[in-house]
Amino acid sequence: MIETETQSFLRSAEILRNALTAVLALLILMGAVVVVWTLVETGAAGRWLAAQVGQDGDDASGMQAFGLTALTLTQIGIWYAVVWQTRRIFTALLIADASAAGAAARRTAQLLWVVVIWGVLAAALGTVVASWHYPEGERTLAVSIGPGQITTIFAALLASFTSHAFVLGAALWRDHREVI
Repeated sequence: MIETETQSFLRSAEILRNALTAVLALLILMGAVVVVWTLVETGAAGRWLAAQVGQDGDDASGMQAFGLTALTLTQIGIWYAVVWQTRRIFTALLIADASAAGAAARRTAQLLWVVVIWGVLAAALGTVVASWHYPEGERTLAVSIGPGQITTIFAALLASFTSHAFVLGAALWRDHREVI
């Protein structure tokens, strides 16, 4: 019975690790698409990215498009780090290293808090960059917290609690091995 549950657990960990590897590839592809699109269709990319932060961006310059692209790539990079660390949790579980899984879970939780903070800052910076071509007095700085940030806060809290569980589990496992 226990052997069957162990095999099922390992199979699930392997599937999740592979799925996260696919997500990493998707994030790289997304970053590449944003870069190529900005280089090929700077105006269209700038207008679309400006719309994502609530600006029209019709008269935006190429530099604004590149600034918005840099903010977008930074966000993608942070999410890449989160997914990479999450993947490390499952890699550690596959080799039965609860300590490494706990450390990876702790780093994942920390990175999720970075995602929350950067998400708010990037949106605020995005509104400034997207409205920079407006005359003085019409430029905007908007700070908002929406469903994306709230969901990420819940994920960060869950990851924090999970990382503590992994650390405690690793300590129990070490004690168990010492006794046996």
